[in-house]
Amino acid sequence: GMADSLDTLISIFGLGLLPTGSSDPFALRRAANAVINVAWDGELEINLLQLLTDGCQSFVTAHPDKASPLPALRSFFLQRLQTLLQDEQDIDYDLVNAVLGDTEAGATYNDLLCARLLTDLLDGRQRAQFLQQLRDNGQLAAIYPTINRSAKLASKGHLPGDRLDPRPEINAAALAQDSEKAVYQALLTLYPKVVEVQQNRDYQALVNALHELAPTVEDFFDGPDSVLVMAENEQLRQNRLNLLGLIRNYALVLGGLWRSSFPLIVRETASPFDPHSIKNMPTILYFKGWRFFFYADEGNEPVHVHAQKGGSECKYWLDIELYDIQEAYSYGMSPRDTRAVRKIIMNNFDDLVEEWQQFKRQQ
Repeated sequence: GMADSLDTLISIFGLGLLPTGSSDPFALRRAANAVINVAWDGELEINLLQLLTDGCQSFVTAHPDKASPLPALRSFFLQRLQTLLQDEQDIDYDLVNAVLGDTEAGATYNDLLCARLLTDLLDGRQRAQFLQQLRDNGQLAAIYPTINRSAKLASKGHLPGDRLDPRPEINAAALAQDSEKAVYQALLTLYPKVVEVQQNRDYQALVNALHELAPTVEDFFDGPDSVLVMAENEQLRQNRLNLLGLIRNYALVLGGLWRSSFPLIVRETASPFDPHSIKNMPTILYFKGWRFFFYADEGNEPVHVHAQKGGSECKYWLDIELYDIQEAYSYGMSPRDTRAVRKIIMNNFDDLVEEWQQFKRQQ
């Protein structure tokens, strides 16, 4: 049964006989898969992490000359979960990663996600399946830009991934602009709903709440009263990073949603009638009538992108370190145009940087 499989895994891992490549003489992968599938098929609410912790402690007590196999077993079961969710549950790989976290990264939220999955296997499967449903019905794409941009900038701060209450994390008296005050008030309203979702696992309610939050966050980033997140004033900067960190943490109740992908990049095909050389002026993205492109003859300028629509054109620098953009020039642009272009660039920031780097390598 499950207990025998766990005893076998702990003992063999404790002796250092881990499976490598295609070699698995003790069928340890099959044993781990069996543990997970028994829990899933039987709807068993077991705390696998606690079982592994207790079993490894007993092993070390019986073999004081051996190191605890817990870290290796933890990674091993996460790998098994990744494979089973993708291959047997038909969950897209990036959505599986959103539930697992990135075990190779150092961000504080990764340990939270990994530990949570091993603590509650049923909830992990439920969240992965729900994320797949959200992708299939379009709801995930609707909240992704807000979560992605907030999470990327929040990584510049230091808010732990388990902080949810805005009151101890935000200095309300230091909120300087109406748009950041509006985000703070929205988070105060959202906080009790997030706590409730943690208890009842009504993840659709969380998605609905994040969708309602999106316009307020868009105004914070790109509205008429938009803020500079990475302000020189340390108190302003920390406050704003914590606001974004709280948004990221609310999304973490479901998973690392920003680890999913929604590429909008489209490559232009060459045409003999095109007055511009594709090589020298490649179009990277068409979206809502805007054409985003690079010029090949701009020397060693930092990462940037041009956008053009009708008689309007602009150029933006892309700051990889700050995950932000800055206007280099614009003409024929209304405030609405500017907000639209900024939003499109930020929603595709990583892809545009990757395209730029590839473009420069080819020159």
